[in-house]
Amino acid sequence: MSMTAAEIPKDLPPNYVPQSGGLFVDMGVHDLDIVRWMMGCEITEIYSRGSVLKYDFLNELNDVDHGQMLLKFENGALGMIEVCRNGNNVYECRTEVVGKEKTILVGQDRLTNVTMIGDRSRTTDMSDWVLERFKDAYEGELQAFVDCVRAGNPSPVDAYDGLVGIKLALAATESYRTDKPVQLTY
Repeated sequence: MSMTAAEIPKDLPPNYVPQSGGLFVDMGVHDLDIVRWMMGCEITEIYSRGSVLKYDFLNELNDVDHGQMLLKFENGALGMIEVCRNGNNVYECRTEVVGKEKTILVGQDRLTNVTMIGDRSRTTDMSDWVLERFKDAYEGELQAFVDCVRAGNPSPVDAYDGLVGIKLALAATESYRTDKPVQLTY
């Protein structure tokens, strides 16, 4: 799907928010899903905070445009997810995993590995739209799904993963609204 620059949303549409489930459901569910996969275990506790920094109308909807989730995993590890609707025309997505012996950095702000340096400045090419940033990933996901269907194989992502993802996102929302950590059981 290709969009012209004029078609790419630059602001949060107020009529979208009531049907979005809120920031932690709308955006956080994807990150919660991937950290479960990366960690290879479940999240046992989630504590969320949020603020309205740009879109004042969110106050009336009991939603936020910037949020953070502190996570505790079954294996004792900790994680932190930040979600934000205030990208200022940049779609940034990155991951840092700090392990006992190594650290892995994924994404790190760039659409490609191109950096221009000159005139005492540095420029990197950054995406301004989710479909531009993740086009190859979405196509890969669709192809994997088609391959599973054609071969009669089960999908590596099942209904349980979807159920847990929404359970975590709703727990994050609850934590934000109560200002208390939420314990999770499975």
